[in-house]
Amino acid sequence: MLAKRARTALYVSLGLAALIWVCYFAALLIGPSSLREFGVLPRRLDGLDGILFAPLLHAGINHLLGNTLPLVVFSFLTLLEGVRRYAVVLASSWLTSGLGVWLFGGGLTVGISGVVFGLFAYLMVRGIYNRDILQLLLAGVLFLIYGSLLW
Repeated sequence: MLAKRARTALYVSLGLAALIWVCYFAALLIGPSSLREFGVLPRRLDGLDGILFAPLLHAGINHLLGNTLPLVVFSFLTLLEGVRRYAVVLASSWLTSGLGVWLFGGGLTVGISGVVFGLFAYLMVRGIYNRDILQLLLAGVLFLIYGSLLW
């Protein structure tokens, strides 16, 4: 059972990463206008659709590379709890980060960083919520590895 769940988690995580890579190359073909058209434009009605589409776009290869590995790892670890839980965490992170950027952002924004941070935050607090020592230890390890990148 765990092996099947882990395999599913890996496929879904890699699939999401592949999707953002495909969108990156599609945006390169379309040109810079795709970022402006599908990115979050703060406090503008025509920028609201960016809440849904901006996480799929990236402004450059370094931006995309920086998000890919944490996205795969955090997605995988969250998916181990089940697809339903992952869908709730992913959707919450996606919408909350997009809405936050739309309300408080300073300019055109694209990228899946907000979703990555949402998954990271979930993994940090789930050990406390579940009162599980292994999840707390995992959160500590993730914080040491990923949290150090924040500095």
